[in-house]
Amino acid sequence: MVLNFSYYVKNKTLLKNIKIESNEGSVLLISGDINKNLLLLSGILCGLIPSTDKLDIEHLEYLFQDYYGKLEIHQGILEEYYLIGDQPDRHFLFSMVFEEFMGRTTLKKENEIIEKLNQADLDSSFYFRKINTLSGGEKTKLAIALAMSSDSKCFLFYNCVPWLDNTGRKILSNFIKKLISENKKTIIFEQEYDFLLPLVTSFANFENNTLKYEKQHIKISPKLYTLIKKYKNNQSDFSSDECILNFKNVLFNNYPNNLHKIDQATGLTYPLLNNISFTITKKKHFILTGENGSGKSTIFNLCFRLIKPQIGEITLLNKNINDFNRNELCSYITYISQFPQYQLIHHNLSDYKNLIKDDFLQDKLNSIIPNSDNLSVIQMSLFEMKILLLLSSINSRTKLLMLDEPSWGLDNKQIFSLLNLLFDLMKQYDFTIFAITHSKEFIKNINFNTLEINKGILINET
Repeated sequence: MVLNFSYYVKNKTLLKNIKIESNEGSVLLISGDINKNLLLLSGILCGLIPSTDKLDIEHLEYLFQDYYGKLEIHQGILEEYYLIGDQPDRHFLFSMVFEEFMGRTTLKKENEIIEKLNQADLDSSFYFRKINTLSGGEKTKLAIALAMSSDSKCFLFYNCVPWLDNTGRKILSNFIKKLISENKKTIIFEQEYDFLLPLVTSFANFENNTLKYEKQHIKISPKLYTLIKKYKNNQSDFSSDECILNFKNVLFNNYPNNLHKIDQATGLTYPLLNNISFTITKKKHFILTGENGSGKSTIFNLCFRLIKPQIGEITLLNKNINDFNRNELCSYITYISQFPQYQLIHHNLSDYKNLIKDDFLQDKLNSIIPNSDNLSVIQMSLFEMKILLLLSSINSRTKLLMLDEPSWGLDNKQIFSLLNLLFDLMKQYDFTIFAITHSKEFIKNINFNTLEINKGILINET
């Protein structure tokens, strides 16, 4: 079946002749620059856009105007897709895990719900867990478990892969195989999709507000390999024994409502972090990886003193982290989220240009985002938001740059640009990188040291 449509807002074409080719048992992979219009496309396919409920708030109209456009269907019928998206918190209606199943699926018995949770790599303890206590990856697995319980005929996965660990990606792959066997339709919006390629029946790239179908997926750019090789060859110039961050015998065991994680193999509970020790020295960059819920975000939260360990010591620049005031801590550590839109608080590009006083940073910003100063932040692509946040946050005092899923939502060209910028910034400002990622490709190609954590224990350091 072929669906063809366009979407207009105030006589402006935001989506032009979008052609969706989908048949029973088919899997369409859509890649491309993640921006507002790609989000609109997924919203239309899931029946969320256009909205008929308008807010009569004049000074907020610019935030919502794109959701009230005109949808024109040129061919076919618009089927409503079940959405598993990139922001896990938006999947849920209730506060407890078991309430989601009882309120939204046909599963009502505890053993049935636990069986479905187990299929998504979530043990029986999750049945009574509050959803706000789950990690992002655990929430995404829960969203997949709920989707497994749905009788929908069409499913759309929108950039949810970066949340998932290796086990989660196998679960997603097996779920899509099941959808194929049941002759259901699947659309995948993803940048990290290599493990899904054997399941894909057609490829399309979102470009210039329309879809362009490709004979095969776009492989990694040779430029990226060249950049990585150049960095690896020069990495020896960046070594130093100066201690930037040190964790010494850190234990953290604060669980909400006294609910503990359970090792399914042994049946024993374990703390979030158990006697964690590691040292990050100057320009000896580290990637932190591990399964969902293993403690990666907890380590980042401890660095910012959002939480405190029960046992152990954390030092920054050879000084106990508790001895820094909040402003000092934030001047030495720069954090870039995988969702930069939540950290960007100003409205226009010009607002940020006025904040950046450093000529080097200004030049970098102008070369990557050369658009009008009146460009609104909400009109930017995810890549542009990440660049803007990075360049407006780095300062001469930055000693540690903490990146959460830096390659998330970026295509190969954008990853090349981001890495190129990071390498230039490292040379200019003499800081060290500490990053969280699930991306095997990113880990394999970047010659950073790797910290792997599993069930609260540091199991590998390379």
